[in-house]
Amino acid sequence: ETGGAALRLSTSNSTASSIVSSPLFGVPGGAYASSQTVALTSATSGASIYYTTDGSTPSSSNGTLYTGPISITTYKTILKSIATMSGLTNSAVNTAIYTITSVLDLPHFSLAGGSYTGPQTLTITSLSTLTDGASIRYTTDGTTPTSTNGTLYTGPITISATTTVYAVVYAPNFPNSAVVGATYALAAAPLTFQSTSLSYSATGASAAVQTDSNVPGGWVALEASSSGAYIECTLPSIPAGTYDLQMSYKTNSNRGILQMAVDGVDVGSPLDEYAALPSTYPTYDFGTVTFTASGSHVIRLTVTGKNSASSSYRLSTISFYLSTTTTTSPLTFQSTSLSYTATGASAAVQTDSNVPGGWVALEASSSGSYIEYTLPNIPTGTYDLQMSYKTNSNRGILQMTVDGVNVGSPLDEYATLPSTYPTHDFATVTFTAGGSHVIRLTVTGKNSASSSYQLSTISFYLYPSQ
Repeated sequence: ETGGAALRLSTSNSTASSIVSSPLFGVPGGAYASSQTVALTSATSGASIYYTTDGSTPSSSNGTLYTGPISITTYKTILKSIATMSGLTNSAVNTAIYTITSVLDLPHFSLAGGSYTGPQTLTITSLSTLTDGASIRYTTDGTTPTSTNGTLYTGPITISATTTVYAVVYAPNFPNSAVVGATYALAAAPLTFQSTSLSYSATGASAAVQTDSNVPGGWVALEASSSGAYIECTLPSIPAGTYDLQMSYKTNSNRGILQMAVDGVDVGSPLDEYAALPSTYPTYDFGTVTFTASGSHVIRLTVTGKNSASSSYRLSTISFYLSTTTTTSPLTFQSTSLSYTATGASAAVQTDSNVPGGWVALEASSSGSYIEYTLPNIPTGTYDLQMSYKTNSNRGILQMTVDGVNVGSPLDEYATLPSTYPTHDFATVTFTAGGSHVIRLTVTGKNSASSSYQLSTISFYLYPSQ
């Protein structure tokens, strides 16, 4: 029995010694009136410690390698750490939450900057409005908000056109928070023409308005029984320009195949409106059309045949949509889909529930490191260049260059936690030749409150000059 007990003890010790000891926090989590300096240690001699402050789980490939005490200066910091050692099992992750009550929480945007279709609703929040009686001011005119400049935030903001929003949190007896900003690029709403409101005529078959509980205002049916019949709809008062042309319709088991023509010229591929029941209400994209003169234009839908499973040649049309292709919608390049190389530090793709497709981190620990991205297939022209990124308390300051030339002012990606996802407008750039162009982001320093020099990139946006 004694031998058995000794054997069991030996097995237990062997198992325990194969796991790295979890990091210990020199300062426990909690609320503090001033900044704190937190040391991390592990009882396993020679172990490496990694930590994060953005809420993600640390590992040897995610987070910052611990090299010295961590400065906690933000309103709320979630510090997570893990210890690793070659040949041993990683430790459990330890977590501590610190609140510094002498500073204000950042403004947090409910909507990440980027491209959207149609009006959007933006909500701005800050924990300090609940705990410290703080207020939020925002601007949409490009100026920097302060306690006296900008609109007092009282409720959700409707974004109905391309807009850059900046916000700040302020309160008596507190320094203002850092300013957070984001750009929302909205494509213009399409010109919409419901078929029942248009002037139309039919040849080779009758046409009639159909009522439908799923289509307010109804739709138009061409009661064709063979190929060759067609219906013409006149779209009035269209400004000159280039448009993407789409049409919504109602499927059925008795539908035909149609070819669209605009002002007598075929547009797009044939559309087969047949589908097994129940009916659906899809929208089909026929491609682009250019109108050199403003005015009325005629769309003809001609029956060219039918699906072998269809019982007839009938056509349906609900609405036509003309979306301008000369809006301020940008050329968009997500960093994770680009070719990139890093010098002086490693770079890696990071996953993030707030950024579909992820973002790229340059794991820099000093000035001078840089990452280069190649943006392909850019047409000649002049563009407004913007970049979205993820803030954090361990970020550095960067200088952007395009094809070797500095663009815009340095960008400090540092901000108190939790992280936000702003978009920064660098400057206007002109490309005299189409093709690929190289963007370099070089670490030039760091904020005195930042714990490291890391950089993040989500996407680049090139807005064509109008």
